[in-house]
Amino acid sequence: MPMPTVTVTVNGRSYPVTCDAGQEPLVEASAAELDRRVQMFVKAYGQPGEGQLLVLAGLMLAAELTELRQPRADLATEAKGTAAIEAIAHRIEAIAGKLERTSG
Repeated sequence: MPMPTVTVTVNGRSYPVTCDAGQEPLVEASAAELDRRVQMFVKAYGQPGEGQLLVLAGLMLAAELTELRQPRADLATEAKGTAAIEAIAHRIEAIAGKLERTSG
């Protein structure tokens, strides 16, 4: 069974894109977002060349994706740190309890 082909438009040019069945809306939405980013650069810099526009837009999207992934890594590190602090706090409480019992 052949895979569906979606025609997307980026910077005024049409491109046929083959995708898995059911992925057509995602491909179309992704192409629309890429075109939106390309148009931002066109408005700012004119038409420096299709390749350069696509690289700039791709870098912008990749940077945003990297930023979105980073907090997850930070949260995992923070969770480990929080667990370690809680363990230390429990030890301190246990030691304090022993000191109270021996001095009281």
